[in-house]
Amino acid sequence: MAKVLPAGVKFKTSYDRSTLIKEAVRSVRGTLFEEMVAVSLVVLLFLFHWRSALIILIQMPISIAVSFILLNALNISSNIMSLTGIILAIGVIVDDTIVMVENSYRRLADESTLPDK
Repeated sequence: MAKVLPAGVKFKTSYDRSTLIKEAVRSVRGTLFEEMVAVSLVVLLFLFHWRSALIILIQMPISIAVSFILLNALNISSNIMSLTGIILAIGVIVDDTIVMVENSYRRLADESTLPDK
C-alpha cells in the first residue's frame, strides 16, 4: 500500500491489537488444556473408567478445532469477542461431555445387570 501513496506520506500504526489477540489465543489453549486434565481426572476418579476419559480427551479438541474451521469458512475474524465465546463454550462442552459420558456409563451398567432373555 505504501508504494501507491504520494511521496512523503507514511503509515503509522496507532494501535496494534495483534499482541492482544495472541494472548487471547494462548488463553484458549491454556483453558482447553486445563479443562481436559481436570475433566479426565474427575471421570477417572468417579467412574474409574479410562475409556470415558479418553472420549473426553478426543472430543474437546475436535469441537474447538471445528469452531475455528467454521469461523474461517464463514470469514469471521478471530477477534476478542469470538475467542471469549470459545473460552466460555469450553465450559459448556465440559459439562455436556461429563453428563453424556456418565449417562452412557450408567446405561451400560444397567444393561449388563439385566437377566438374559
